[in-house]
Amino acid sequence: MRDAVYATINKKDPMLPSPPPKSIPSVPAVAMRSTTNKLYDCIVKSRTKNYDNEHKSFLKMVLDVRKRFVYSDEKTNPGYVIAARSGGKYPPNTSIKILVHHAHSDEPITFTSDVESTVEHVILTVVCSLDEDIREDMSEYMLRVRGAKEYLTPGSSLSEYDYIRECVRLEKDVSLCLAEGRDNVLARTERDDARDSHLTLDDLLPCHGTTAQLSFDNLSILLETLEGELSRAVGVTGAEGCCSPKAVFQAVKAICALAGGVETLHVTHTLNAFAQACTSQNLKNGVTPEIEADKGPYCSVSLRGATRREVVAAQCARVRDAVRALLALYGRTRLLDFHLTDTQYLTPNNTAKAVPAHTISEATLFCIEAVHCLPLCWNHDDYLFQAQIFYGTRPLKSLHVTQPSRIECGGFYPRIIFDTWLNLEDVPVNTLPRESRLVMTLYGRSQRTVDGHDSQAQDSEEINMNIQYDLVELGWAAIQMFDFDGMLASGNYVLPLWPTYCDRRIGPAPHPMHSPTGTFPVVNIEIPLYAHNGVKWTNGEEGRQRKLKQEDLPKFDSLDGHTQSQLLALIEQGAYQRMPSECREIMWEKRQYLVQLAGALPLVLMAATNWYGEHREHLIALLNLWEKPSPLNAMHLLLPCFPDHAVRETATRLINEMSDDDLCRVMPQLVQALRHETYEASPVAELLLSRALSAPAVAHRLFWLLVHSLPNVPQAPNQEFLGISLEEGAQESAESDAGTAATWRYRLLLRALLATAGQSLHTTFVIDTIESNIEMNECWFLFQTLSEVAQGVKDAKETGRARALTSGGERLAALLRAQPAALPLALHKYVHDVDVKSCMYFASNTLPLKINFIGNDNAVIPAMFKVGDDLRQDALVLQVIKVMDSLWLKAGLDLRMVTFQALPTTSCAGYSVATYLLGICDRHNDNIMLKTSGHLFHIDFGKFLGDAQMFGNFKRDRAPFVLTHDMVYVINGGERPTQRFQHFVELCCMAFNVVRAHHDHILDLFALMAMSGVSGVTSAAVGYVRAALLPAATNAEAAAAFARLIHSSLKSKFTPINFFLHNLAQLRASGDQSSNTSELLSFMPRTYT
Repeated sequence: MRDAVYATINKKDPMLPSPPPKSIPSVPAVAMRSTTNKLYDCIVKSRTKNYDNEHKSFLKMVLDVRKRFVYSDEKTNPGYVIAARSGGKYPPNTSIKILVHHAHSDEPITFTSDVESTVEHVILTVVCSLDEDIREDMSEYMLRVRGAKEYLTPGSSLSEYDYIRECVRLEKDVSLCLAEGRDNVLARTERDDARDSHLTLDDLLPCHGTTAQLSFDNLSILLETLEGELSRAVGVTGAEGCCSPKAVFQAVKAICALAGGVETLHVTHTLNAFAQACTSQNLKNGVTPEIEADKGPYCSVSLRGATRREVVAAQCARVRDAVRALLALYGRTRLLDFHLTDTQYLTPNNTAKAVPAHTISEATLFCIEAVHCLPLCWNHDDYLFQAQIFYGTRPLKSLHVTQPSRIECGGFYPRIIFDTWLNLEDVPVNTLPRESRLVMTLYGRSQRTVDGHDSQAQDSEEINMNIQYDLVELGWAAIQMFDFDGMLASGNYVLPLWPTYCDRRIGPAPHPMHSPTGTFPVVNIEIPLYAHNGVKWTNGEEGRQRKLKQEDLPKFDSLDGHTQSQLLALIEQGAYQRMPSECREIMWEKRQYLVQLAGALPLVLMAATNWYGEHREHLIALLNLWEKPSPLNAMHLLLPCFPDHAVRETATRLINEMSDDDLCRVMPQLVQALRHETYEASPVAELLLSRALSAPAVAHRLFWLLVHSLPNVPQAPNQEFLGISLEEGAQESAESDAGTAATWRYRLLLRALLATAGQSLHTTFVIDTIESNIEMNECWFLFQTLSEVAQGVKDAKETGRARALTSGGERLAALLRAQPAALPLALHKYVHDVDVKSCMYFASNTLPLKINFIGNDNAVIPAMFKVGDDLRQDALVLQVIKVMDSLWLKAGLDLRMVTFQALPTTSCAGYSVATYLLGICDRHNDNIMLKTSGHLFHIDFGKFLGDAQMFGNFKRDRAPFVLTHDMVYVINGGERPTQRFQHFVELCCMAFNVVRAHHDHILDLFALMAMSGVSGVTSAAVGYVRAALLPAATNAEAAAAFARLIHSSLKSKFTPINFFLHNLAQLRASGDQSSNTSELLSFMPRTYT
């Protein structure tokens, strides 16, 4: 039985071995003498900042991607938006009515065509109907969707496009425009290609978050001041025999203050020795070596007695060394405009001469020196660190704990000094995976005495046995064990402590140049240099490569029947099952038999325990031969539990096979997967950037997802780290900071996208602010105006809300007339005005606005705008429903899902399945809505994944999904049951099984969003959806189970009660938009004629 944490800490440890000596680079004697020169000579102003190799590699990746997309290639640089396509089958002989508008007549050309007709056929039909001269080159004609800036491309059929399917579902005429010539206003130009070929890191790196307080100018002043004080101390000592060290202390403190408030122990010890040399009256004369000659491998040295002045001068030299070491330490985590001339203070890593990591059998070793910049709210009895090596989400081996330490105030600032070496004996260096990271968690420990303790007890051991401690996690720091070049981390580092709501279990370690918002503590650590030129990660013995061939592997059929059935059952359960240890062992043991089964790949990778040396080499060899999963299923390999570069590169290569429209549907998850990449120049970043450059619609989608991933609520300067109360927006700050660990990466890719998208698309996206801190899109001002209008409507009294909406709508219309903009919903929805008279608001809690924008061809583009709700939940639900609809269409099941997931009442099976699987709650007659065309659709997905609405202690959502007698009345066409209802049940069961067949993909959509900050989307949410999918059931069993759910929902008495409770709550929220609201139905917010 393992001891509790507090019991383990209280144990008296045996005598610890002596810590290894600090790593001090060996330098020649003459070089050592040269370091005693003036401090201000040790820094030189740089032309470029001290970018590390990881960022340089990111720049190289961006330049390489950009070179592949030449402006003259019309396939990768169309310059216009192609209408969305999702495919799907139509019933045979489906015909549509097409209206094609053209510039030569006010009347459109009308005709009927088969839905499978090609775009060229439609263009030819229209052109032949024109009285004007026909162009010889038919490729100059294009079809554009009327009211939008999206085009139907030649070589495709009408049935492929979502717009055509929407018209068929809503029984509308297809309205198109014949365009002469190509409207490629968004295309990149030759000038763009020339400009982008000279991109630098200054163009890409975010200009805040890494800004150093120390610059060449202010540091030069401080170093000159310190050098003057040191020279004065030596001079005064020679004249008067002693001097005051205060001036030197103040000068060093000023440097420490600008270096982030970090005072290393090296600085403390040298200052103490300097003070003793300056003030001690009983200073013993030491022996001073004097180098007479330095030729060859030996030096000629003479010894003589040292004077007080020489002792002080020697201590001054050590102070200079400590300051230089502090500057070198500071420069490892900041972008500086200067560099040190003394290379001895830099870690001497040489990738060409480094020792291979697989030859280092020594244990992983590191030193935790001290924690600096302590918050005022920390008042625990003492503090301790727990350290562990992580690989992905999996901890390697055991947890290591330091001895507790207290806050000390002996230096310039309060700090917690540990100065403790931790020897991870169970993790030798040659067993470290390439993507492993060191995670150190700081705990505050407060004493808690057990009840019934006798205060008169004299035995100290008895007292210690009765004392327990409460541990509070205060923050954590992490560092990748190998950098981008594969070099083992070595030397000294200053790492920020990330708050507890940033999950330390999810990798990778934040980039050292990135830090939390506001004020935060830091910890400085040291990792020893195992070899003079460093240690480089290798995949095993150099020159050894494992080559496997498909014919060398055993066949799955060669296994016995029982083992085959057992393995197939495990594979059918999917990648999200919790396999018992014995099943994992079987899966790993039989891995070579499973190469032809794509579904077994994630299970085998999860069963692997070693990702180094020959073990990894064998896995990658199998991966290259494995039957590749579909692009949708390959997204599973981008989860944080698969950090290996080769695995993620394979996944992105498969995902790259998706069409642009399929990629846009899953892009929120791909953007979140970016945070789990170990380094900046990653396969996911390259995938997103390359696909964005090939299609303006993809670039637009990526731009807005990256902008939305940035933190919205900066932490106030007066809020202490971990000391803020979760009130008045503090929770928003916490959630914002939870995503801050990936903010640096999002900003980096965002700036790369803006730098390479071309001037036309860049102008559409961005208006740089003066500070250039936040990229502002031209719709930002549109959003700001919309927010002001919505807030004005909410703040107004009930009788004045209509006037507030009208006034705000007119202001919005004037703004768009002066500056047209593309809505963030889609790049092709370009608007230039607002139909103010038709705008309205809904009488719900947040009073959402319905704004009718005016777009191309004066078409009305309706949109809703809502403030006060976290719409990320709605966006995720809508995305998953669209993915389900795409799966249904590809399976030949058209459930009539239309825009915004609207659904005909004759087939509401789609929403019945979707709302059940996603656990959508709070369904009532104000968010189950009807269109004038008779289509039913849902809105407002603030309650989902089983988060039921409560009325006191009463759970309002008790039915599996909403299916009322009124809906059944419409399905049957009357009160009597008909075959239509049976058909409805069959559609539900078919749709349910189609989704179950792709259960891993649906679960991936939620799992990849678990770190996005969307409320309710956690690992538990993934389990909720998986349980709803009935993974252990057969198709027949699942169909029968869903049929029972339908009847249970129909018989539920709680649905009408829930509707009644909602109506009571809405009585006071009724608006003033109609003078006779009694004539309206409760679920219809306006009168239709």
